[in-house]
Amino acid sequence: MSDEYIFTENEMAKMLDLTKEGLRSRRRKGKLEGFYTIKNNTVLYKRMRPKQRSVIQKNRTIKTKSRGAHLKGEQTRYPNYAFKQHNELKMLARLKNNIDQETQDLLPEAIEIAKKQKQTRIQTSLHVQPIKNYGGFIHQPSHKPSWSTSWKPLFAEQKDEYDRYLEEHLPVSTKKYYY
Repeated sequence: MSDEYIFTENEMAKMLDLTKEGLRSRRRKGKLEGFYTIKNNTVLYKRMRPKQRSVIQKNRTIKTKSRGAHLKGEQTRYPNYAFKQHNELKMLARLKNNIDQETQDLLPEAIEIAKKQKQTRIQTSLHVQPIKNYGGFIHQPSHKPSWSTSWKPLFAEQKDEYDRYLEEHLPVSTKKYYY
């Protein structure tokens, strides 16, 4: 049995094309159960067959980074607005170094002209159709807003004896103190 476990951590990592830490983490996760033993505070590994190696070897996904997305015109994915602002300020500073002062002075006017042209283009593209009258309101509209209707409840609230007594016996001027 001791003949089987002959590879050190460094040798096994090279065989599997991993780092030593990658091999340790797989051992801690339990992916190497039965393939290692610990003797005298050293971890020894036994030889693996090719199919067993493919299961243990690298199976990580590599995250693609979107470098230069602004230059290519691609969509950017910022985690928050501060990162976006910081990146745009860096791009603006780079542009200012590449453009002469006279062109920089003309930029605000060019932006205003572009905004006006966009506004006129949007207005001409909108084709406003006249509103058709398909009928009237259910009730007669008045100058009051529709939410201020004078609806009355179907069933009036029953007044208790105390309220009826106050209505009958108290003068009008003193009722405001009791309600």
